[in-house]
Amino acid sequence: MPLSKLGIGERAPWDDFPQVIRNGDLGALKNEPEYQAAKSGDMPAAIELVDRLLTDETVEKIREQMGDSKPLVLPVLAVEAAGNNKIPLAMAEALADRLGLDVELGIIQSDKVGRTDTGADHRLAFNPTFEGDVKQGQKYLVVDDTLTMGGTVASLRGYVENRGGKVVAASVMTAHEGALNLPVKPSMLAAIENKHGPSMNQFWQETFGYGTDKLTQGEAGHLKSAKTVDAIRERITAARHEGIERLGANRVEAPPRSKSAGRSGLTGESLVSSAEGLEVEQQAMIEGASVEQGYQETLAMYVQAKHDQVESIEDRLENLINRQQARLQQTQSNRPGFLSMPGTRKAWQASQAQQQGRLQTLHARLETVREIKEGMGLHSPRVEELATRKMRAENPELAADWDSMKQAERQHQALMKKQEQEKKQTQEKSRGLSLGLNRPPQ
Repeated sequence: MPLSKLGIGERAPWDDFPQVIRNGDLGALKNEPEYQAAKSGDMPAAIELVDRLLTDETVEKIREQMGDSKPLVLPVLAVEAAGNNKIPLAMAEALADRLGLDVELGIIQSDKVGRTDTGADHRLAFNPTFEGDVKQGQKYLVVDDTLTMGGTVASLRGYVENRGGKVVAASVMTAHEGALNLPVKPSMLAAIENKHGPSMNQFWQETFGYGTDKLTQGEAGHLKSAKTVDAIRERITAARHEGIERLGANRVEAPPRSKSAGRSGLTGESLVSSAEGLEVEQQAMIEGASVEQGYQETLAMYVQAKHDQVESIEDRLENLINRQQARLQQTQSNRPGFLSMPGTRKAWQASQAQQQGRLQTLHARLETVREIKEGMGLHSPRVEELATRKMRAENPELAADWDSMKQAERQHQALMKKQEQEKKQTQEKSRGLSLGLNRPPQ
Protein backbone atom coordinates (compact mmCIF):
# COMPACT_ATOMS: atom_id res chain seq x y z
CA MET A 1 0.00 0.00 0.00
CA PRO A 2 1.26 3.53 -0.72
CA LEU A 3 2.56 5.63 2.15
CA SER A 4 0.33 8.55 1.21
CA LYS A 5 -1.98 9.56 -1.62
CA LEU A 6 0.20 12.61 -2.29
CA GLY A 7 1.94 12.16 -5.63
CA ILE A 8 0.08 8.98 -6.65
CA GLY A 9 -0.87 9.78 -10.24
CA GLU A 10 -2.85 7.82 -12.82
CA ARG A 11 -1.77 5.99 -15.94
CA ALA A 12 -3.56 4.50 -18.94
CA PRO A 13 -2.56 1.88 -21.55
CA TRP A 14 -0.21 3.41 -24.12
CA ASP A 15 -1.84 1.96 -27.25
CA ASP A 16 -0.35 3.83 -30.23
CA PHE A 17 0.56 7.10 -28.50
CA PRO A 18 2.78 9.15 -30.86
CA GLN A 19 6.17 10.71 -30.25
CA VAL A 20 6.16 13.91 -28.19
CA ILE A 21 7.01 17.00 -30.25
CA ARG A 22 9.71 19.21 -28.73
CA ASN A 23 10.53 22.81 -29.60
CA GLY A 24 14.09 22.86 -28.21
CA ASP A 25 16.79 21.04 -26.27
CA LEU A 26 16.43 20.12 -22.60
CA GLY A 27 17.61 22.95 -20.35
CA ALA A 28 17.55 25.61 -23.07
CA LEU A 29 14.84 27.70 -21.37
CA LYS A 30 16.89 28.28 -18.23
CA ASN A 31 19.22 30.64 -20.09
CA GLU A 32 16.39 32.90 -21.26
CA PRO A 33 15.92 36.25 -19.46
CA GLU A 34 12.19 35.70 -18.87
CA TYR A 35 12.50 32.13 -17.56
CA GLN A 36 12.53 32.67 -13.79
CA ALA A 37 9.72 35.21 -13.88
CA ALA A 38 7.60 33.01 -16.18
CA LYS A 39 8.23 29.95 -14.01
CA SER A 40 7.18 31.97 -10.95
CA GLY A 41 3.83 33.14 -12.33
CA ASP A 42 4.57 36.15 -14.57
CA MET A 43 2.24 35.65 -17.55
CA PRO A 44 3.60 38.53 -19.69
CA ALA A 45 7.11 37.13 -19.26
CA ALA A 46 5.88 33.66 -20.25
CA ILE A 47 4.14 35.04 -23.33
CA GLU A 48 7.27 36.95 -24.33
CA LEU A 49 9.37 33.81 -23.87
CA VAL A 50 7.10 31.48 -25.84
CA ASP A 51 6.34 33.95 -28.63
CA ARG A 52 10.04 34.44 -29.28
CA LEU A 53 11.05 30.77 -29.14
CA LEU A 54 8.12 28.75 -30.51
CA THR A 55 9.07 27.84 -34.08
CA ASP A 56 6.92 27.41 -37.17
CA GLU A 57 8.48 23.97 -37.57
CA THR A 58 7.10 22.87 -34.19
CA VAL A 59 3.64 24.20 -35.04
CA GLU A 60 3.60 22.41 -38.39
CA LYS A 61 4.69 19.11 -36.79
CA ILE A 62 1.79 19.38 -34.36
CA ARG A 63 -0.61 20.26 -37.18
CA GLU A 64 0.52 17.20 -39.11
CA GLN A 65 0.16 14.94 -36.07
CA MET A 66 -3.34 16.29 -35.33
CA GLY A 67 -4.60 15.58 -38.83
CA ASP A 68 -8.21 16.66 -39.26
CA SER A 69 -8.98 16.55 -35.53
CA LYS A 70 -9.60 19.70 -33.49
CA PRO A 71 -8.35 18.84 -29.99
CA LEU A 72 -8.52 21.15 -27.00
CA VAL A 73 -5.07 22.38 -26.00
CA LEU A 74 -4.53 21.16 -22.43
CA PRO A 75 -1.62 22.82 -20.57
CA VAL A 76 -0.10 21.37 -17.42
CA LEU A 77 -1.28 24.03 -14.97
CA ALA A 78 1.26 23.23 -12.28
CA VAL A 79 2.18 24.71 -8.91
CA GLU A 80 5.98 24.96 -8.76
CA ALA A 81 8.19 25.67 -5.75
CA ALA A 82 8.68 29.25 -6.98
CA GLY A 83 5.01 29.87 -7.85
CA ASN A 84 2.50 29.05 -10.56
CA ASN A 85 4.39 28.08 -13.70
CA LYS A 86 2.90 30.05 -16.62
CA ILE A 87 5.04 28.65 -19.46
CA PRO A 88 2.66 25.77 -20.33
CA LEU A 89 -0.32 28.16 -20.41
CA ALA A 90 1.57 30.63 -22.62
CA MET A 91 2.52 27.77 -24.95
CA ALA A 92 -1.10 26.61 -25.04
CA GLU A 93 -2.33 30.10 -25.92
CA ALA A 94 0.29 30.47 -28.66
CA LEU A 95 -0.53 27.07 -30.20
CA ALA A 96 -4.27 27.74 -30.00
CA ASP A 97 -3.71 31.00 -31.82
CA ARG A 98 -1.61 29.47 -34.59
CA LEU A 99 -3.65 26.29 -35.01
CA GLY A 100 -7.16 27.70 -34.59
CA LEU A 101 -7.91 25.68 -31.44
CA ASP A 102 -9.32 26.34 -27.97
CA VAL A 103 -7.50 26.05 -24.65
CA GLU A 104 -8.87 23.85 -21.84
CA LEU A 105 -8.47 25.60 -18.47
CA GLY A 106 -10.78 23.39 -16.44
CA ILE A 107 -8.32 20.54 -15.75
CA ILE A 108 -5.65 21.51 -13.23
CA GLN A 109 -2.96 19.91 -11.08
CA SER A 110 -4.27 19.05 -7.61
CA ASP A 111 -1.09 19.08 -5.54
CA LYS A 112 2.38 20.53 -5.60
CA VAL A 113 4.80 17.62 -5.93
CA GLY A 114 7.98 19.61 -6.57
CA ARG A 115 9.47 17.69 -9.51
CA THR A 116 11.46 20.55 -11.06
CA ASP A 117 15.24 20.05 -10.72
CA THR A 118 14.79 16.83 -8.68
CA GLY A 119 16.43 13.44 -9.14
CA ALA A 120 15.07 10.27 -10.70
CA ASP A 121 13.98 8.70 -7.39
CA HIS A 122 11.80 11.69 -6.49
CA ARG A 123 10.28 11.72 -9.98
CA LEU A 124 9.52 8.01 -9.77
CA ALA A 125 8.05 8.38 -6.28
CA PHE A 126 5.91 11.47 -6.98
CA ASN A 127 3.69 11.99 -9.98
CA PRO A 128 1.21 14.86 -10.25
CA THR A 129 -2.50 14.32 -9.72
CA PHE A 130 -5.23 16.31 -11.45
CA GLU A 131 -8.82 17.41 -11.06
CA GLY A 132 -11.46 18.85 -13.38
CA ASP A 133 -14.08 17.68 -15.82
CA VAL A 134 -13.09 15.57 -18.83
CA LYS A 135 -15.58 15.46 -21.70
CA GLN A 136 -16.09 11.92 -22.93
CA GLY A 137 -14.93 11.50 -26.51
CA GLN A 138 -13.14 14.86 -26.53
CA LYS A 139 -9.64 14.93 -28.01
CA TYR A 140 -6.83 16.78 -26.23
CA LEU A 141 -3.36 18.09 -27.07
CA VAL A 142 -1.23 18.10 -23.88
CA VAL A 143 1.48 20.78 -23.59
CA ASP A 144 4.15 21.37 -20.94
CA ASP A 145 7.32 23.41 -20.62
CA THR A 146 9.80 20.56 -20.10
CA LEU A 147 9.89 16.78 -20.47
CA THR A 148 12.52 14.82 -18.55
CA MET A 149 11.31 11.27 -17.88
CA GLY A 150 7.78 11.92 -19.17
CA GLY A 151 5.93 11.23 -15.93
CA THR A 152 3.91 14.46 -15.89
CA VAL A 153 2.62 14.05 -19.45
CA ALA A 154 1.92 10.36 -18.80
CA SER A 155 -0.03 11.14 -15.60
CA LEU A 156 -2.13 13.89 -17.21
CA ARG A 157 -2.81 11.59 -20.15
CA GLY A 158 -3.85 8.85 -17.72
CA TYR A 159 -6.24 11.20 -15.92
CA VAL A 160 -7.88 12.24 -19.20
CA GLU A 161 -8.12 8.80 -20.81
CA ASN A 162 -9.39 7.10 -17.65
CA ARG A 163 -12.37 9.49 -17.82
CA GLY A 164 -13.24 8.96 -21.46
CA GLY A 165 -11.11 11.60 -23.16
CA LYS A 166 -8.44 10.98 -25.78
CA VAL A 167 -4.95 12.54 -25.78
CA VAL A 168 -3.99 12.56 -29.45
CA ALA A 169 -0.63 14.33 -29.11
CA ALA A 170 1.75 16.05 -26.70
CA SER A 171 4.27 18.85 -27.16
CA VAL A 172 6.82 20.52 -24.89
CA MET A 173 9.09 23.53 -25.14
CA THR A 174 12.20 21.51 -24.25
CA ALA A 175 13.19 17.85 -23.98
CA HIS A 176 16.08 15.49 -24.64
CA GLU A 177 15.68 13.91 -28.06
CA GLY A 178 15.97 10.41 -26.62
CA ALA A 179 13.03 10.95 -24.24
CA LEU A 180 10.36 11.76 -26.84
CA ASN A 181 9.06 8.20 -27.32
CA LEU A 182 7.15 7.78 -24.06
CA PRO A 183 5.58 4.29 -24.24
CA VAL A 184 7.71 1.64 -22.57
CA LYS A 185 9.04 -0.78 -25.17
CA PRO A 186 8.28 -4.53 -25.00
CA SER A 187 12.02 -5.21 -24.97
CA MET A 188 12.39 -3.05 -21.84
CA LEU A 189 9.56 -4.89 -20.07
CA ALA A 190 11.17 -8.19 -21.03
CA ALA A 191 14.52 -7.04 -19.64
CA ILE A 192 12.88 -6.06 -16.32
CA GLU A 193 11.12 -9.43 -16.18
CA ASN A 194 14.32 -11.32 -16.94
CA LYS A 195 16.29 -9.47 -14.25
CA HIS A 196 13.73 -9.13 -11.47
CA GLY A 197 11.01 -11.66 -12.27
CA PRO A 198 7.37 -10.69 -11.59
CA SER A 199 8.27 -9.04 -8.25
CA MET A 200 9.04 -5.61 -9.76
CA ASN A 201 5.68 -5.36 -11.52
CA GLN A 202 3.92 -6.58 -8.37
CA PHE A 203 5.69 -3.98 -6.21
CA TRP A 204 4.79 -1.18 -8.62
CA GLN A 205 1.18 -2.31 -8.86
CA GLU A 206 0.80 -2.43 -5.08
CA THR A 207 2.52 0.91 -4.51
CA PHE A 208 1.18 3.07 -7.33
CA GLY A 209 -1.91 1.25 -8.57
CA TYR A 210 -0.66 0.43 -12.07
CA GLY A 211 1.84 -1.97 -13.59
CA THR A 212 5.20 -1.41 -15.22
CA ASP A 213 3.55 -1.60 -18.66
CA LYS A 214 2.15 1.90 -18.06
CA LEU A 215 5.53 3.46 -17.24
CA THR A 216 7.42 5.63 -19.68
CA GLN A 217 10.52 4.23 -21.34
CA GLY A 218 12.68 6.56 -19.23
CA GLU A 219 11.03 5.52 -15.96
CA ALA A 220 11.29 1.83 -16.78
CA GLY A 221 15.00 2.19 -17.49
CA HIS A 222 15.63 3.06 -13.83
CA LEU A 223 13.77 -0.05 -12.70
CA LYS A 224 15.79 -2.19 -15.05
CA SER A 225 19.05 -0.69 -13.71
CA ALA A 226 18.17 -1.35 -10.06
CA LYS A 227 20.23 -4.13 -8.49
CA THR A 228 17.22 -5.74 -6.87
CA VAL A 229 13.53 -5.12 -6.25
CA ASP A 230 14.35 -4.48 -2.59
CA ALA A 231 16.85 -1.82 -3.65
CA ILE A 232 14.28 0.09 -5.72
CA ARG A 233 11.71 -0.37 -2.93
CA GLU A 234 14.07 1.20 -0.42
CA ARG A 235 14.89 4.08 -2.78
CA ILE A 236 11.22 4.80 -3.48
CA THR A 237 10.29 4.55 0.20
CA ALA A 238 13.12 6.89 1.20
CA ALA A 239 12.21 9.37 -1.56
CA ARG A 240 8.56 9.38 -0.52
CA HIS A 241 9.39 9.85 3.17
CA GLU A 242 11.74 12.72 2.35
CA GLY A 243 9.35 14.27 -0.16
CA ILE A 244 6.28 14.06 2.07
CA GLU A 245 8.24 15.55 4.96
CA ARG A 246 9.43 18.39 2.72
CA LEU A 247 6.13 18.99 0.95
CA GLY A 248 3.64 18.00 3.62
CA ALA A 249 4.29 20.86 6.03
CA ASN A 250 3.82 23.40 3.27
CA ARG A 251 1.52 21.41 1.06
CA VAL A 252 0.13 23.56 -1.71
CA GLU A 253 -3.15 22.48 -3.17
CA ALA A 254 -4.39 23.85 -6.45
CA PRO A 255 -6.61 26.90 -6.00
CA PRO A 256 -10.34 26.26 -6.35
CA ARG A 257 -11.55 26.69 -9.89
CA SER A 258 -13.73 29.71 -10.50
CA LYS A 259 -17.11 29.25 -12.10
CA SER A 260 -15.73 30.79 -15.27
CA ALA A 261 -12.83 28.32 -15.52
CA GLY A 262 -13.02 26.24 -18.66
CA ARG A 263 -12.12 26.76 -22.27
CA SER A 264 -10.18 29.83 -23.32
CA GLY A 265 -9.50 30.09 -26.99
CA LEU A 266 -8.33 33.00 -29.09
CA THR A 267 -10.23 35.50 -26.94
CA GLY A 268 -7.30 36.79 -24.85
CA GLU A 269 -9.04 36.17 -21.52
CA SER A 270 -5.83 35.23 -19.72
CA LEU A 271 -4.12 38.35 -21.10
CA VAL A 272 -6.79 40.63 -19.64
CA SER A 273 -6.48 38.82 -16.30
CA SER A 274 -2.72 39.39 -16.40
CA ALA A 275 -3.21 43.10 -17.09
CA GLU A 276 -5.66 43.39 -14.19
CA GLY A 277 -3.18 41.60 -11.94
CA LEU A 278 -0.39 43.98 -12.93
CA GLU A 279 -2.65 46.94 -12.15
CA VAL A 280 -3.28 45.56 -8.65
CA GLU A 281 0.46 44.91 -8.17
CA GLN A 282 1.27 48.48 -9.18
CA GLN A 283 -1.29 49.92 -6.77
CA ALA A 284 0.06 47.75 -3.93
CA MET A 285 3.58 48.87 -4.81
CA ILE A 286 2.63 52.53 -4.51
CA GLU A 287 0.65 52.09 -1.31
CA GLY A 288 3.39 49.95 0.24
CA ALA A 289 6.26 52.32 -0.52
CA SER A 290 7.83 54.48 2.16
CA VAL A 291 7.13 58.21 2.06
CA GLU A 292 10.79 58.90 1.30
CA GLN A 293 10.63 56.50 -1.63
CA GLY A 294 7.40 57.83 -3.06
CA TYR A 295 7.96 59.29 -6.49
CA GLN A 296 11.69 59.02 -6.32
CA GLU A 297 13.59 57.16 -9.00
CA THR A 298 13.28 53.63 -7.56
CA LEU A 299 9.51 53.73 -7.17
CA ALA A 300 9.14 55.42 -10.54
CA MET A 301 11.18 52.67 -12.18
CA TYR A 302 9.03 49.85 -10.79
CA VAL A 303 5.76 51.65 -11.45
CA GLN A 304 6.83 52.23 -15.04
CA ALA A 305 7.88 48.57 -15.39
CA LYS A 306 4.34 47.41 -14.57
CA HIS A 307 3.00 49.88 -17.14
CA ASP A 308 5.42 48.51 -19.75
CA GLN A 309 4.31 44.93 -19.04
CA VAL A 310 0.69 45.88 -19.68
CA GLU A 311 1.84 47.61 -22.87
CA SER A 312 3.36 44.27 -23.92
CA ILE A 313 -0.01 42.60 -23.28
CA GLU A 314 -1.65 45.28 -25.45
CA ASP A 315 0.77 44.41 -28.28
CA ARG A 316 -0.02 40.72 -27.84
CA LEU A 317 -3.76 41.36 -28.13
CA GLU A 318 -3.22 43.50 -31.23
CA ASN A 319 -1.31 40.60 -32.79
CA LEU A 320 -4.13 38.22 -31.90
CA ILE A 321 -6.61 40.59 -33.57
CA ASN A 322 -4.52 40.78 -36.74
CA ARG A 323 -4.30 36.99 -36.92
CA GLN A 324 -8.00 36.60 -36.21
CA GLN A 325 -8.86 39.09 -38.97
CA ALA A 326 -6.70 37.11 -41.39
CA ARG A 327 -8.41 33.90 -40.30
CA LEU A 328 -11.85 35.46 -40.80
CA GLN A 329 -10.89 36.72 -44.27
CA GLN A 330 -9.68 33.24 -45.18
CA THR A 331 -12.97 31.75 -44.01
CA GLN A 332 -14.95 34.32 -46.00
CA SER A 333 -12.90 33.63 -49.13
CA ASN A 334 -13.79 29.93 -48.90
CA ARG A 335 -17.53 30.55 -49.13
CA PRO A 336 -19.32 27.46 -50.49
CA GLY A 337 -20.72 27.70 -54.00
CA PHE A 338 -24.41 27.84 -54.92
CA LEU A 339 -24.51 24.11 -55.61
CA SER A 340 -22.88 23.14 -52.31
CA MET A 341 -24.62 20.78 -49.92
CA PRO A 342 -26.77 22.45 -47.21
CA GLY A 343 -24.57 20.92 -44.52
CA THR A 344 -21.47 22.49 -46.07
CA ARG A 345 -23.07 25.94 -46.17
CA LYS A 346 -24.31 25.57 -42.61
CA ALA A 347 -20.84 24.60 -41.37
CA TRP A 348 -19.31 27.58 -43.20
CA GLN A 349 -21.85 29.97 -41.65
CA ALA A 350 -21.18 28.57 -38.18
CA SER A 351 -17.42 28.91 -38.67
CA GLN A 352 -17.79 32.50 -39.88
CA ALA A 353 -20.00 33.41 -36.92
CA GLN A 354 -17.48 31.85 -34.53
CA GLN A 355 -14.59 33.79 -36.10
CA GLN A 356 -16.56 37.06 -35.95
CA GLY A 357 -17.46 36.43 -32.32
CA ARG A 358 -13.83 35.84 -31.40
CA LEU A 359 -12.82 39.03 -33.19
CA GLN A 360 -15.43 41.09 -31.33
CA THR A 361 -14.33 39.61 -28.01
CA LEU A 362 -10.68 40.41 -28.76
CA HIS A 363 -11.52 44.02 -29.61
CA ALA A 364 -13.49 44.40 -26.37
CA ARG A 365 -10.63 42.97 -24.33
CA LEU A 366 -8.11 45.19 -26.11
CA GLU A 367 -10.14 48.23 -25.03
CA THR A 368 -10.17 46.91 -21.45
CA VAL A 369 -6.39 46.51 -21.44
CA ARG A 370 -5.94 49.98 -22.94
CA GLU A 371 -8.07 51.51 -20.19
CA ILE A 372 -5.97 49.68 -17.61
CA LYS A 373 -2.74 50.86 -19.26
CA GLU A 374 -3.84 54.50 -19.42
CA GLY A 375 -4.51 54.43 -15.69
CA MET A 376 -1.07 52.97 -14.92
CA GLY A 377 1.16 55.66 -16.46
CA LEU A 378 3.69 57.19 -14.07
CA HIS A 379 1.96 60.57 -14.16
CA SER A 380 -1.58 59.39 -14.79
CA PRO A 381 -4.27 60.91 -12.53
CA ARG A 382 -4.86 57.56 -10.77
CA VAL A 383 -1.22 56.96 -9.92
CA GLU A 384 -0.63 60.56 -8.84
CA GLU A 385 -3.80 60.48 -6.73
CA LEU A 386 -2.65 57.25 -5.02
CA ALA A 387 0.77 58.70 -4.25
CA THR A 388 -0.69 62.00 -3.01
CA ARG A 389 -3.26 60.27 -0.81
CA LYS A 390 -0.52 58.14 0.78
CA MET A 391 1.75 61.12 1.40
CA ARG A 392 -1.05 63.09 3.07
CA ALA A 393 -2.02 60.16 5.30
CA GLU A 394 1.53 59.41 6.47
CA ASN A 395 2.95 62.95 6.68
CA PRO A 396 0.19 65.46 7.49
CA GLU A 397 2.67 68.20 8.48
CA LEU A 398 4.37 68.02 5.11
CA ALA A 399 0.95 68.03 3.47
CA ALA A 400 -0.04 71.12 5.46
CA ASP A 401 3.16 72.90 4.43
CA TRP A 402 2.48 71.92 0.83
CA ASP A 403 -1.09 73.25 1.04
CA SER A 404 0.15 76.52 2.56
CA MET A 405 2.73 76.89 -0.19
CA LYS A 406 0.15 76.19 -2.90
CA GLN A 407 -2.30 78.61 -1.27
CA ALA A 408 0.35 81.33 -1.17
CA GLU A 409 1.19 80.56 -4.79
CA ARG A 410 -2.47 80.89 -5.78
CA GLN A 411 -2.81 84.16 -3.86
CA HIS A 412 0.32 85.50 -5.53
CA GLN A 413 -0.98 84.49 -8.95
CA ALA A 414 -4.35 86.13 -8.20
CA LEU A 415 -2.61 89.34 -7.09
CA MET A 416 -0.42 89.36 -10.21
CA LYS A 417 -3.48 88.78 -12.38
CA LYS A 418 -5.34 91.64 -10.66
CA GLN A 419 -2.38 93.98 -11.09
CA GLU A 420 -2.12 93.02 -14.77
CA GLN A 421 -5.81 93.74 -15.28
CA GLU A 422 -5.53 97.13 -13.51
CA LYS A 423 -2.50 97.96 -15.66
CA LYS A 424 -4.43 97.14 -18.84
CA GLN A 425 -7.39 99.24 -17.69
CA THR A 426 -5.10 102.21 -16.97
CA GLN A 427 -3.43 101.85 -20.38
CA GLU A 428 -6.80 101.70 -22.15
CA LYS A 429 -8.03 104.78 -20.25
CA SER A 430 -4.88 106.71 -21.13
CA ARG A 431 -5.21 105.67 -24.78
CA GLY A 432 -8.83 106.95 -24.79
CA LEU A 433 -7.83 110.33 -23.36
CA SER A 434 -5.05 110.61 -25.90
CA LEU A 435 -7.41 109.93 -28.79
CA GLY A 436 -9.82 112.58 -27.44
CA LEU A 437 -7.13 115.28 -27.30
CA ASN A 438 -5.86 114.54 -30.79
CA ARG A 439 -9.29 114.46 -32.45
CA PRO A 440 -9.70 117.43 -34.95
CA PRO A 441 -12.42 120.03 -34.19
CA GLN A 442 -15.78 119.67 -36.03
